[in-house]
Amino acid sequence: MSTKDPGGEYNGRLDRIEDKIDRLSDAMIDLARAEEKLISVEKFNQDVLKKLTEIDDRVDIIEKQSESNANTVKKVNYITMAVVLAVITAVVKVVFAIDLGNGS
Repeated sequence: MSTKDPGGEYNGRLDRIEDKIDRLSDAMIDLARAEEKLISVEKFNQDVLKKLTEIDDRVDIIEKQSESNANTVKKVNYITMAVVLAVITAVVKVVFAIDLGNGS
């Protein structure tokens, strides 16, 4: 006659199945945590991309303003040089009493 305990064999088998289920449950929890981290990283990346796009737009506006300012400064420099040259010409004419147009 066999002295095996059929209930003990089943209990051992149920314990092993329970351990496997526990490990699977732990693995699923770990996967869920990893997925939450990935979602968080993706949201962070989207926020950073949005901010970079805003900064790029602002840089484009500043570049256009800078070009406009450069043109304005160029015109102001031209006018300033013309005025300075006119003043220097007038001073030279007065100091040296040069007659610049009369043929006499």
